Amino acid sequence: MIPLLLILLGLVLGSFVNALVWRLREGRDWVNDRSECTHCHHKLAPLDLIPVFSWLYLRGKCRYCHKKIDDTPLTELVLPALFIVSYAYWPFALQGIRTFEFALWLVFLVGFLALAVYDLRWFLLPDKLIFPLAGLAGAQVIILLWRCAAGIFGDIRSLDSRYGDCFAKNNYRQSHTQDGTSFRPVADYRLDCGKTVRSGNHCVVHRAFLCVKSGLSLKMLMVYWRL
Repeated sequence: MIPLLLILLGLVLGSFVNALVWRLREGRDWVNDRSECTHCHHKLAPLDLIPVFSWLYLRGKCRYCHKKIDDTPLTELVLPALFIVSYAYWPFALQGIRTFEFALWLVFLVGFLALAVYDLRWFLLPDKLIFPLAGLAGAQVIILLWRCAAGIFGDIRSLDSRYGDCFAKNNYRQSHTQDGTSFRPVADYRLDCGKTVRSGNHCVVHRAFLCVKSGLSLKMLMVYWRL
């Protein structure tokens, strides 16, 4: 059920990204304005706005002036794919604060896709997209720094005590050093999607998501300050 909802949400938001970048470029109200043909400016009917299907049905041409539609369905296909990949490899159960974090990640994906589409079409990064994303990025960096300081990269037993409801642990064993005075926990962890991740002192998937999120956040701040 969740993958299907993410696909539908991705299709709708992908269509929204196409409309958003054009309205920002033309200085239109991206909230209240209705979608229209970029050539004849005819207001589009609901049948013209179905993601992917409308483009295929109309063969990439406007129903009214028969000129080529500037937007392509590629954006509408990329976003659902990103949503599904994110869900498949998300290292936590979607419960409580983890649901909010996943939703925030999806917002980042939508924002960065809008920036990418705008940049590819006009070689510009609009402030109206950069400012909100920079604010989110700053908040995300603060959260990441706080979580790292709190020991989010602790050993696997600490991770299991915090997120034990998200993982099913198998074959836990201690790996003693030569002097026999310390050990390094080693375990296989099975994610909710059924995939297994082998980890020593760190959860590989969790760390990978944190690196990607922090990298995107820092890059967003660099763009904001024109670094």
